[in-house]
Amino acid sequence: MKILMFGGSGIISSEICKLAILKGDSVTIYNRGRRKEEIAEGAQLIIGDLRKETVENITNKIDDYYDVIFDFISYISEQLEKTIEISNKRCQHFIYISSATAYTDTKDAIYREDSKIGNCRWRYAQEKANCEFLLQNKNVSFNYTIIRPYITYGHTRIPYQVAPTDYYTIINRIKCHKPIVICNKNTKCTLTNAIDFAKGAYGLLLNQRAYGEAIHIVGDYVTTWGNVIECIAKELGEKVVLIDIPITWVEKNRKNIGFDVDEIIGDKGRNMVFDNDKIKKLVPEFSDFKSLEDSIKNSISYFAIKEHQKIDYFWDAGIDRMIESYLKKTGQNGGLESISIKTYNYELSKNEKTRYLSNRSKVNLFLFKLRRKIKIYLGKNGE
Repeated sequence: MKILMFGGSGIISSEICKLAILKGDSVTIYNRGRRKEEIAEGAQLIIGDLRKETVENITNKIDDYYDVIFDFISYISEQLEKTIEISNKRCQHFIYISSATAYTDTKDAIYREDSKIGNCRWRYAQEKANCEFLLQNKNVSFNYTIIRPYITYGHTRIPYQVAPTDYYTIINRIKCHKPIVICNKNTKCTLTNAIDFAKGAYGLLLNQRAYGEAIHIVGDYVTTWGNVIECIAKELGEKVVLIDIPITWVEKNRKNIGFDVDEIIGDKGRNMVFDNDKIKKLVPEFSDFKSLEDSIKNSISYFAIKEHQKIDYFWDAGIDRMIESYLKKTGQNGGLESISIKTYNYELSKNEKTRYLSNRSKVNLFLFKLRRKIKIYLGKNGE
């Protein structure tokens, strides 16, 4: 097969790319080239910006025809509209990567592909649903399949309910014995290793039974968010201190919360369990799934390398600020000593201290935002 990927260096796209190359396919990746280390060996890279370049510029760079085109990076309808325009009459099979977060709350205990989508409690999820509606109602020349991933993880990504994109931040909190925030530790989640996900996705390519279908690709591994963080801590040889904060409190106090509240309310605060019979029937080799316990060792090994130990001190401070607010408002004054800048068991650089302190209090955060607005204003006015 001849495959084009818009994206291609993310956790799931890179694994699909590796598998396709292993199978002998020709894979071209179109992205900004900022994460070349994550691009599979053997893939052809075309550097470009799907968002900023014109359709004409992009089509001049890519070939006239591909068997399969993937879109991993359209998050709103306008973005998908552009990718469709580029892909129309240029491929046999178009794969749009949506999200299983698009499902609305279900009265059933399990989500199926025919469960209603249009999750208005989180903008990201609603936008993904809007993209699906667009593709399903668009007059196109190609066959399409919509894939809905849920939470995927791999050696570069640690799955957790409340986490920044610099995933080592969570490991660092555990190692520094800083408390970990959780919103109902018994909330159920379904985790899928990116390698397993790739098997399912690859099996759908040019699969005529998948044409015109929406399919969530999730494994059988169902656990709780509490168990996830305990598993990570166990592999690190550490004990974890959990601060279990009710979602109702988080929603009520959202102005003082150090993360995306809507993501918790509209996704990770829900029990997310799926019926995956559809993908198993379409792709029989989608089986024998990796467990988190077996996979987390690879992640810990990856993050043991100094170059991979990126810490989001701004996010970390926001979590500490939220914990302090919660403990004080609920009359739990114990444990405040574990959420200060002194808790780190190493010396922070000047820049790291600045990043942390700028989000550690409401006043500091206000000043940080004010300075940023002033810089933007001065920049626009050429001063």
